[in-house]
Amino acid sequence: MVLAQLSVYPVGEGTSLGRFVKKGIQVIKDSGYTYSVGGLSTAIEVPDMDSLFALVKEVRQAHLDQGAKRIVVD
Repeated sequence: MVLAQLSVYPVGEGTSLGRFVKKGIQVIKDSGYTYSVGGLSTAIEVPDMDSLFALVKEVRQAHLDQGAKRIVVD
């Protein structure tokens, strides 16, 4: 098992980032992995590193699909 803390957010999209956060959390929820949303990040439990990176790519893509041009993955 891998426990990771993830922050993904767009840069230069104004002050209201709720639609991006909402989409990212939905991707994580739909993955079926155990997660906990915090104030500035989300803790996720995944089986291995490949699963983690695949999930990060999906969250990033969800932000791109919402119109983000630049995205920070932390």
